[in-house]
Amino acid sequence: MVNYSMKGRTYRYMTGETLYSFGYGLSYTNFNYQAMWLQPKVKAGQDIHVDLVLTNNGTVDSDEVIQCYLSWKDTSLPVPIRQLGYFNRVHIRAGQQIQHSLTIKAHRTAYWKEGLWVISKGMMSLSCGGQQPGQRKSAPSNIVTAQFEITDSITYTDDL
Repeated sequence: MVNYSMKGRTYRYMTGETLYSFGYGLSYTNFNYQAMWLQPKVKAGQDIHVDLVLTNNGTVDSDEVIQCYLSWKDTSLPVPIRQLGYFNRVHIRAGQQIQHSLTIKAHRTAYWKEGLWVISKGMMSLSCGGQQPGQRKSAPSNIVTAQFEITDSITYTDDL
């Protein structure tokens, strides 16, 4: 019998401790995520617009890979623990503070259930930083987290 389940095999279902976090040891500086703004309520199928404030606290110009992960609050849904919703590499000069605007496409909030893509009504969490949320070993940056609510549900019969 072949097991196609991804539980315990990818970052999306990881419950244990990683040896090294994604991005660990790859920077010559430290970054600080200071604030994140997003809409508190979105309709199913609506993109999520986010603004972040990020500072290079070090003395070296460097790149940071901004990673944003989505998590569903309803643990009864057939969803991963976290899902990458956005990433982007940005260059920040030493001591510089930037505001970074990003969009998480609505289909990133969908999950596969019984042959259909579903976006369910309910609370979700968005965590942005230089690493995944919940890691015990940290990369040289922190994480900011915010909650938002999807106000209704929709089902897709086509690929997203």
